[in-house]
Amino acid sequence: MTKLRQRSINTVLLMLLIISPAYSAGESQVKLQEEYVYIHIDKSRQAHVTVRFIFTGTRDYTRVLAFPVSSRVTMENFQVFWNGSPLPCEWTGAPEGRFFVMAGGRYRSLIKFTVPRTVTDRTEHIVNYTYRIPFFSLKKDYEAEGDYIEYILTTGSTWKGRVAKLKIVLISDIDYDGEIMHLDKSYIIRPAGKGKWEFNGSDIELDKDLKILMR
Repeated sequence: MTKLRQRSINTVLLMLLIISPAYSAGESQVKLQEEYVYIHIDKSRQAHVTVRFIFTGTRDYTRVLAFPVSSRVTMENFQVFWNGSPLPCEWTGAPEGRFFVMAGGRYRSLIKFTVPRTVTDRTEHIVNYTYRIPFFSLKKDYEAEGDYIEYILTTGSTWKGRVAKLKIVLISDIDYDGEIMHLDKSYIIRPAGKGKWEFNGSDIELDKDLKILMR
């Protein structure tokens, strides 16, 4: 479990309030068993993200959970479902000049939602959102430029244990004819048909994100 590190005691208190479920995950039997990430790029360069989490040991579980908001893309149409039921969401920003820390990453804002008391041992958790794909020029660091795609996976490491199965699927309606540039030790997605790329792994430690340039 990554310990929380903030610049002030006020931020510490705020962080503990928001991500207490991840912080206390080791005290319960809740385990992130499987994670499936699906990203669809439409012709208007809009990314449609659907993430399916499978948790075990969730009977009687209830907490406030938090989802990190990336500073590199503008997330919209955010939705959360817990065993098929939609949950209200609240966007929370860090105080001016401060940030939240989750699994070593720094975030200016989070989306929090309350999980009701769960009556099943196995739970399906769905997150949906969209973002307009930005064009990045990273010639200084990577000598590359292109459409930037990302999904943050490292915050999942705050849950108990390793993930038994991780699958990432990227499908594009845009015909990218250049190779994919993987950034910042990203998970490597490989061609799986025309306009489709995948990563498949088992017994995974969530120590990387998906960060790529499409050209």
